[in-house]
Order: sequence, then structure tokens, then C-alpha cells
Amino acid sequence: MKQIEPLYLKTDYFDNIEREINRIFFEVIYAPILAAIKMPKTEIQNQGGVLADAIRSGRVYIKDNRVYGSFNSKISRDLRRIGASFNSGSKTWSLPDNVPSQVQQAAAVARADYEIVKQSVITAIDSISPTRINEISIIPDEYYDTITKIDEDFRKTAKRIAIAPEMTDDQKNVIAAEWSQNLDLYIKDWTAENIIALRETVEKETFGSGLRAESLIADIRKNYGVSKRKAKFLARQETSLLVSKYRETRYTGMGINRYIWRGAMDSRERHDHKILEGKIISWDNPPVVDLNTGRRAHAGEDFGCRCVAVPLVE
Repeated sequence: MKQIEPLYLKTDYFDNIEREINRIFFEVIYAPILAAIKMPKTEIQNQGGVLADAIRSGRVYIKDNRVYGSFNSKISRDLRRIGASFNSGSKTWSLPDNVPSQVQQAAAVARADYEIVKQSVITAIDSISPTRINEISIIPDEYYDTITKIDEDFRKTAKRIAIAPEMTDDQKNVIAAEWSQNLDLYIKDWTAENIIALRETVEKETFGSGLRAESLIADIRKNYGVSKRKAKFLARQETSLLVSKYRETRYTGMGINRYIWRGAMDSRERHDHKILEGKIISWDNPPVVDLNTGRRAHAGEDFGCRCVAVPLVE
């Protein structure tokens, strides 16, 4: 028996798919929200001086008779003029009982503007349709390119033992269509779950948790970060499964029916996977990869699995 170079999972197999998933998430979820986040321009007379302007612009805001935000010398001067006192511990200003009407008006406008923005964001979220993914996704094309790369690398590793036939365009298209359907379904399911979570987060936001819409924007930015991590996970995991299935199909098609399990053998590797290190596995009998559940899978098929099948020529 002799070993031949295995087919590893490479980042350039899935980085294009990750970019496409990110594009889909952005266009379907975040583009409508960003279009709605524009601050409404409430037309009011410019009365009340620097402090009122700062409240209307969102630089400072009033909550529970205190003024929060970013203060410069002019704003601080206006606050002192109306009898406000500075709290060095909380870095806020306490307002007097008799707040000038123009300041009250500016605070009311700022609160109204915030509620308009908040409702606009909720409306935008409610308009998001996961089915739009079907219209804009080019994942089948990206998978076709990925399969082409995998096939090229496979033929390089297999040339020492045989001339492996190149996959036809029809074969690539069939595989690309099958795997893209699975991935599009995962993307739609996660999008549907995510927009519910995002809506709940926005609904919980209240005026005063940040400068006008800044807290809403922070929530959306945080959610976008979650989407990017999900895109990376989906792209890597689905491509890892694709590579594993490709290995099995191509190797068995050449009469290579067994492989040696090789793992990363580091602190991140699962204990149950380490047990399989160096064992000879038959493609028609996947090993147990989770001793608690009895679940079986080949190298690279488990969630986040970095193990690889080293083919054995007998």
C-alpha cells in the first residue's frame, strides 16, 4: 500500500462563496435598513441658541432631567446660563426645574425624530423578504468555479497513480446546482431568523440609550458583524462537505476505497477525532465521530472539521 497526496480544503475554495453570501446578506437585509436610516429633517425655527441646536442635531440629549452627550465650551456656557449644574462623576449636566421653552421644544423634536427613525428601521426590517435571495444569488456560478479549482488540484495529486479524467461542464453544473440549493436554503432560513432577532433588538431601543439614532446604528452594525461570521461559517462548512464528497466520489471511482484519517492534532481538535488519528477508514463505512451520539462521518464532514482523508493505493 502507498499513500498519495491528499486533497486539502483551501481558503480559495470558499472565499468567493463567502463574499457572495456576504453580498446577499447586505443587499437583502442591510441595504433597505441603511436607506431608511436617513435622519428626518424636521423644519423648526432656529431659536434657543447653541444648546437647542446641539439637542436638535443629536450632539446632546435629555433624559430624566439630565443632559448627556458631547459638550464643548459653547454648549457648557449655555447650560450654565439656564442654571444647569455639571456632575463630574457621570459627566452629565443636571437641569433646573424651569427649563426654557426653546430647550424643551428642541428635546421634544429630537425625541420625535428618533421615534421616526426607529419606526422607519422597523418598517424596513418588516419589508425584508428572504425569498429575494433566489433572485440575486449567483452561488451556482461561484460553486462551478470552486468545483473547477478542486478538480484541477485533484488531478495534480492523482497524476502519480493514474490519469484522472477531467470533469465535464455538465457534471460541474449538476454538482453546483445541488450544493447551491442547499446553501441558498441555509441562507434563507438564517435570514428569516436573523431579521426577527434584529427587529426585537430595535424595538427594545429607547430614546436616551444613545445620541438619537446612534444606538440603533450600533445595533445594526453589531448584527452585520454576526452576519459576516455566519457567512464565513456557512461558506467554509458547506465547501468542506463538498470537498469531502468530491474526494469520496473521485477516489472510489479510481478504485481507491480506503483512506488514512489525519487530523490537526492540536488543542482545537475534538477528542473523538483524535482517537481516529492514523486509522484506516473505508469509504463505505464512515467512522463514529461523536461517541456520545454515535454519529458517523468521514474526514472533513463534521462541523468545522479540519481532518483530511489521505488516500491509500492498494
